[in-house]
Amino acid sequence: MNEIEERDVKESPWLAEVLAGMRLEGVYAVLRAETTEHGEDRWSAALRLGDATGQLRARAWLEAGWAPQAGQFVRAHGEVEVEGRHLILVVGALEAVFEPTGADLRRLLAVGASPPDVLMGRVEDLVRGLDGPIQRFLAVLLVSEYGLRLKWHPGMGSVREARPGAVLERCWSLLRLARSVCAHYAEAHPGLIRRERVVAGLILRQLAGTFPAAVGGPGTGLVGGHTAVCMRLVDAVCQRLPDDGGRLAAELMRLVLCPSEGANGHAWIDPQMPEVALMRLIERLEGRLSMLARDRGVEGGGDLFTTQLDFSPKGGMAA
Repeated sequence: MNEIEERDVKESPWLAEVLAGMRLEGVYAVLRAETTEHGEDRWSAALRLGDATGQLRARAWLEAGWAPQAGQFVRAHGEVEVEGRHLILVVGALEAVFEPTGADLRRLLAVGASPPDVLMGRVEDLVRGLDGPIQRFLAVLLVSEYGLRLKWHPGMGSVREARPGAVLERCWSLLRLARSVCAHYAEAHPGLIRRERVVAGLILRQLAGTFPAAVGGPGTGLVGGHTAVCMRLVDAVCQRLPDDGGRLAAELMRLVLCPSEGANGHAWIDPQMPEVALMRLIERLEGRLSMLARDRGVEGGGDLFTTQLDFSPKGGMAA
């Protein structure tokens, strides 16, 4: 590939501001990627790149052995051209970026969003406040490669989520809301809800959403796809823990597999696993409140919004 000399590249504009003829050099989120083979060891990629302001089509030739995928970050060097009605970045050099830092974060983070390091620290603090085998499971999960994926994944949804930690931001928003809800039930109905199950289920489902397989095929439904990925995550992490006779894996598998709806589509609560129904309620409530916040122009994403909606009188998760 033809490298673009650093001296030829000035500070690249935000993607929402690019014009034909501009040279770009920067780290971007891959929102979409389609690869095409052109003979032996020769591939091209049609990409959709994003930053905190917008998105841009891109075209690149790839070296054998690596191809960008949706959800990754890449450092792209290239020049913007006009192709039909659209601007397109013709990439001269492309490389994977596993942990964006420094100036890269400024390009990728939306205004008001908390850096991933801060959010991950809050999630880890919350997990340390739990106890039992599920707490140990989550502690191992967060320091594994899966935790790194959760920390930096930009999301697979709208351009607004094309920034490091977008998935982690929603995960933290869900956990903040769960903390308040669990505190309520701990006071109103002691012993009914096990908070560690709710926390584990929410983290697993958000992490599962970072894998393309979670989307599933036609007719499979999103929940079914998440379930299959969650099962693989549980199995992979439990293998790294001391053998407990499979009790922890069985409990988490039941949490993942337990349905929250009956055959008629109505809400259904398993008396042995009521946390599943509570998880679904929290996910739906957080999603609708976040949509309302965006419609009203509230900045800062899920972290700021749930800070304003902390219903717990003490602000902590009750035992």
